[in-house]
Amino acid sequence: SLDEPNYEKYGFINPQGQMVIEPRFDQAYRFKNGVAEVKEAYYSEMGWSKRTYIDKTGEIVWGDYDGDWGNRW
Repeated sequence: SLDEPNYEKYGFINPQGQMVIEPRFDQAYRFKNGVAEVKEAYYSEMGWSKRTYIDKTGEIVWGDYDGDWGNRW
């Protein structure tokens, strides 16, 4: 929440500086074409990572895969 800032996670603000997606990601990239790639770190049998694409409301629109995406294409 805004009352308890989490400086170890990334979220998103709008152009007016208002928090629109609370910090909950270990990595976050800029929005492009209405979606942003984000990463939440955790350990699975595939290794460390969980990557997804979110829309501007923070909802997952694609992804939610484990491991290294480079080997999935």
